[in-house]
Amino acid sequence: MLAGFFWRIIYAGDAFVPAGGGDLSAFLYPNFVFAASSLKQGILPLWNPYLYGGSPFAADIQSGLFYPINLLVFYLLPEITYQTMEFLAILHFYIAGVAMYSCLRFLRTTEGRHVGRAGALTGAVAYMLSDVFIVHLGHLNMIAVAAWLPLIFLFFQRGLVDRKARMGALAGIFLGVALLAGHIQPFLYILLCLALYFVFHLVAELRSGPRPLTAIWRLLAVFAVFAVVAVGVSAIQLIPSFELSHLSVRAKITYATSVQYSLTPAHLVSLFVPGFFGRGPEAYWGPWMRTEMGYAGVLTLVAGLVAVVLRRRRETFFFLALAVVGLSLALGGHSLTQGWLFLLGGGFDMVRAPARFLFLFDFALAALAGLGVDRLLWPLTHDERASLRGIAKYLNLFAVAVAAGALPSFLYLLIQSTTTGGPIMARLAGIVEGLTLLILLFAGCIALLWARIKDWAAPAFLGVLAVVWIAFDLMTTGFNVEVATSDPTVNFRHPGVINFLKQDQSLYRLDSVTDVWDVWQPSTTLLSDVPDIWGIWNPMLNADLDNYWAKLGGRSNALYDLMNAKYVVGHKGVPLDKKKFELVYDDDPQVSVFRNNKALPRAFAVYNAAPVASKDEAFAAIHDKAFDPAHKVLVEGGQPLSSDLPMSNVDFSQYSLNHMALKASVSAPAYLVLSEIYDEGWKAWVDGQPQKILRADYLFRAIPLSPGDHEVRLVYDPPSFRKGATISGLTWLGLIGALGVSVARRRRGQVA
Repeated sequence: MLAGFFWRIIYAGDAFVPAGGGDLSAFLYPNFVFAASSLKQGILPLWNPYLYGGSPFAADIQSGLFYPINLLVFYLLPEITYQTMEFLAILHFYIAGVAMYSCLRFLRTTEGRHVGRAGALTGAVAYMLSDVFIVHLGHLNMIAVAAWLPLIFLFFQRGLVDRKARMGALAGIFLGVALLAGHIQPFLYILLCLALYFVFHLVAELRSGPRPLTAIWRLLAVFAVFAVVAVGVSAIQLIPSFELSHLSVRAKITYATSVQYSLTPAHLVSLFVPGFFGRGPEAYWGPWMRTEMGYAGVLTLVAGLVAVVLRRRRETFFFLALAVVGLSLALGGHSLTQGWLFLLGGGFDMVRAPARFLFLFDFALAALAGLGVDRLLWPLTHDERASLRGIAKYLNLFAVAVAAGALPSFLYLLIQSTTTGGPIMARLAGIVEGLTLLILLFAGCIALLWARIKDWAAPAFLGVLAVVWIAFDLMTTGFNVEVATSDPTVNFRHPGVINFLKQDQSLYRLDSVTDVWDVWQPSTTLLSDVPDIWGIWNPMLNADLDNYWAKLGGRSNALYDLMNAKYVVGHKGVPLDKKKFELVYDDDPQVSVFRNNKALPRAFAVYNAAPVASKDEAFAAIHDKAFDPAHKVLVEGGQPLSSDLPMSNVDFSQYSLNHMALKASVSAPAYLVLSEIYDEGWKAWVDGQPQKILRADYLFRAIPLSPGDHEVRLVYDPPSFRKGATISGLTWLGLIGALGVSVARRRRGQVA
């Protein structure tokens, strides 16, 4: 099915996941190439020196560095291509479908029976081809996390219902693996789903009659095992990412920022007509830039309604409540509930785009659809047939109402199309097409219901029809949404520019003018091993770097030179200070390269220093017009120096991802200043003795030196990573040990 759905990407050879369809090309593709290249060289890329003036790489949850599937790809494939990224995205559609099928097939229902294959397949197709996955085809890390929710929920539910710790442990393993896939937002949504289910189940257990205290403790024990395993498995990523998040631009966002890209009430029409506001980034014209509407198929809605009417059981009510909660939270600023989560914190105060809560809505809706189709195929009582007749009649009325509304629009379109064109007519045509398709899909659902009510066909055959109908619905409305015919990696290809830059063997950084990004990908340098002072926008961007750049005052400022920005890439004729920037390469048809003749070296020694008490004081001081970073350094917690000696050059003897070595010769007490972003994970040794790295000039690093010749070594070894890796390692050893003990007990039992 997926091979047919993605036929253009898999087989056509001229179709791609578009650049505007997510982070796949601009962000994830360069990261994966960098990660794979580093690991194959035997280097664990804890630090990335090529973007953002140097930044943590492994700690950025979006790197997906420790996700098992990514690791297999990094090590086994000889080369990471953009097609590799596309196939990884498609693979997670498949994982989502298998996971949803397994969840419904083996869910512990209150009837004590499993959901049948037809119901499970219906829910699987509805989930994996819902808007959550279609719209985010280019957000590989997001759909990779979302794909595991059904399995996580299955084992969590089975653990609580059966009160088995091993099921809780399995849920914890899959939740930990999901976090490693690399996106915090769906991970938080999964946590919310599980928390809601735990409370729901606990309340239901307490209300179902007197329970021994030991039973409640067993539920809490299952939850504790789940939580410990989840944290342990993901600790290698969770702990460093938690630390990094508090240094990022997302550490403090306002409520107004958190509700950006909320679903509006007007969007609710797209639950029925996904093309109402257009489908795809280029065709969309609604109040939000994306087409994330939560559409999961008309049959999904109808079958979900059947589940609510005919299958009034605990699991049905939970999924119904989860759908309502997900939809309410997706409304963001148009609803109260998202504000409550923002106040709660726990990561919900660091993310925006509440419309993505539709992830929970689509999961719940797909589960209800599976339960509904399954219940529809059971033997029906007289009262149940009467209920189905009522549903069918209301659906008939709804379809007639839609047709009545669509007819005037169709006639208007027909009349105006002869004299009028333009976007308005195209939008109206899209609406009419969407309404027409809705009527067709509803007609199929109504026919399916009447066929079951009248016993016109065997239940097994109707189950097959249900799966085929939901597949037809979602494949028809979604197959072309996130597909483009232009290669989104073309703007990475500037071989002449890269060859020119690599002729310069000194350590320097590149800067690309923002308005050149239509022809120059901002992360191009990561693919070419050329350091950049910036890169593609990243929510984990260092907040101090963002503030430094925002208040820079232009490229003519000396603070810009301190960033070691020796070259600038811009459009032909880009306006730059001609006294400072010299055109040095103009053979590329789209961009030019300019040299900053005042750029400061990556490392140098200064003999004049002033101590500052805090970052804020340093930030104010570096913006004093008299401040010259080439002759004076502001050090936080350092000692003052007042020599008039000029700046001394420093030589690098080694410069790699997580390690650098320098040789410095100073004639008086001095500070070694490095144009490297300050990070507490870096450690320094001077002549073999540990030396503290000080924050310099608000953003950078400084190391005190005494007069003489010195060998300086710096290593990036963040304690948060070592702590996380240790916890994860011990957790996996514990899980393997527990598995071994369990297997040994079973064998002894069989022998006995």
